Amino acid sequence: MSKVLRIVGTIASVAAVVVTPFNPAAGAALAAVGTVASIGAQITAKPPRSRVQGTLNETVVGANQPMPYLMGETYSGGVMLHEAGWGDTLKKVKNPYYFRAMTFSFCGPVEELVGFYADFDPITLSGTAATGFYSGFMWADVQLGATPEANALAPQWPGCPDWGSDYKLSGHAAIGVSLLFDKDGERFASGQPQFGTVWKGVLTYDARLDSTYPGGSGPCRIYDESTWVYSECPAWHAVAYGYGRYQNDVKVFGVDLGDASIDLAGAVAWANVCDVNGWKVGGTIYEPGDKWNNLKLICQAGACEPVLAGGMLSWHYQKPHVSLKTITAEHLAGGELEVPSNLTWKSRRNTIVPKWRSAANQWNFVQSTPVSKPEWVAEDGEVKEFEQEFQLVQDKDQAAQLAAYQLAQERGRGVITLQLKPEFMVYEPGDGLTIDIPEAGLEMEQVIVRRRAVAPDTGIVSMSFITREPDVDAWALAQGGTAPPATDVTTPQERDEAAGNNQNPGGYFSVLIANSFVANAGGVGGSNPITATNAGSDATIVIAAHDRVYADKTVACSASTITGAAYSTTYLIYYDDGNRVGGAVSYQITTSAAVAYNSATYPDRHFVGFVTTPASGGGGTTGGGSNPPGWGGGPIP
Repeated sequence: MSKVLRIVGTIASVAAVVVTPFNPAAGAALAAVGTVASIGAQITAKPPRSRVQGTLNETVVGANQPMPYLMGETYSGGVMLHEAGWGDTLKKVKNPYYFRAMTFSFCGPVEELVGFYADFDPITLSGTAATGFYSGFMWADVQLGATPEANALAPQWPGCPDWGSDYKLSGHAAIGVSLLFDKDGERFASGQPQFGTVWKGVLTYDARLDSTYPGGSGPCRIYDESTWVYSECPAWHAVAYGYGRYQNDVKVFGVDLGDASIDLAGAVAWANVCDVNGWKVGGTIYEPGDKWNNLKLICQAGACEPVLAGGMLSWHYQKPHVSLKTITAEHLAGGELEVPSNLTWKSRRNTIVPKWRSAANQWNFVQSTPVSKPEWVAEDGEVKEFEQEFQLVQDKDQAAQLAAYQLAQERGRGVITLQLKPEFMVYEPGDGLTIDIPEAGLEMEQVIVRRRAVAPDTGIVSMSFITREPDVDAWALAQGGTAPPATDVTTPQERDEAAGNNQNPGGYFSVLIANSFVANAGGVGGSNPITATNAGSDATIVIAAHDRVYADKTVACSASTITGAAYSTTYLIYYDDGNRVGGAVSYQITTSAAVAYNSATYPDRHFVGFVTTPASGGGGTTGGGSNPPGWGGGPIP
């Protein structure tokens, strides 16, 4: 071995290396996220920790909860800020009025509310009123989080305890839900549904849309959030979080570095890679919390790790690399190299099972196809599998590609650290180089710059690298994931109706069915749709197309005929439709009202009307109303 080299077989501490910030004001903010204090911790490349608050898709309840920050298009159960019930007894229910205020993202305004859900079933709003099953029982007041908000979320009824016009929740994308509890209506018979929303989340800066940035074009300005745009690009959300989010000139979220301490040129290049690969960020992070881990989670969605380079926040992201220079022994500024040997068999892993968040599975994390290479498994002699969760990833193929890059990086020899002459100041994290120092066991080794620090007194560059396998990009980007079958969702209506059936012998369905009626037969509202004709040897009964009107909806029923009916006979027409879907129902005739009418015995029965068929040789007849002849109400005969 050359006398000028001393190889350290383990990764030595680099905490003594002096980092010279290009912007000295960045020091305090970087210290706040713990990155200056332990530079060694940031080069270990450990994946970020999953920091989902509470149950992933449920509303978080409790005092002083962390505030959510929603990025991309994603589902959120939100954080409940207030709830109350009040009012005089109404239809056997005490305190029938209910109001709940929930926030889904701080740092608004967000782009838009995409969908409002009850137990993952979409709720359509007309203004603030729910339509369909919850019509007359649910209202939702929505705000996007302007600063300041013009008005507080409004309960449907006055008098909500501990809530008023001063509770404007400025900067919060929030919803105020009002519910009416009515025992007769039997909504919420199974309890309140689990509320959730899909939003297009917070806005962010994009230097490519900033005409004051070299090469940019547009009005976007990093210091003016009112010019920011909606984006799903991980790079720009990482920049916005590193820069910090402000309201009334006060930093309320993020790291607070300022643009001079952020590598915007690197972010532009990284953003372009994300766009080409179709990599998006989608999900929620929280503060107070681990800011550095939050930043790592955002970067993870774009196959990137945040790093410090010369006191600036920069980005080590996966991309095709071309070697810009070959490092030889003559470029070394010191005799000590940190060159780890290959990882031990015990520490090597060869298969990743990626987990990603699936919209088709109630936005839960699901597993995808394992990512591996047969040659790695053969080299290790067995499958060595581990699971990796990508918390802010919502696409199966993206999760598989990120897993492939992570696995390829972990199969390398580790972090190589060299002390280099000042000429290497020009190389930045993410640049590709080649190391050719055979004495150190590094012969034409392809490497990627991981971090760089410059000693202010000598200009010596302490540079750390990771090794990179040839052709890793083509392999990683060819990976595709799999999705499990979509989750079958039981709707709130189905649960309420089932609960109503348990509480009411007649059943909740039967209450709606018994109170329904026929309408719009032949275009005449409420007319009877039944006629009878002489078929020569018997009678034919004709049921016209008509609507069936329930308290919560209206369905259309198709026309049909029934042949072979007796002459001069009063028939009652009915059908069974427990799911209340209408359409081509199966009409039946009977002479017994007890059979034709809805009852505990026949909870699915829909009575249509009656008709007396013509006498033999007689002409056609038209049906009557809802009661058969001779029955004036009371118990069914």
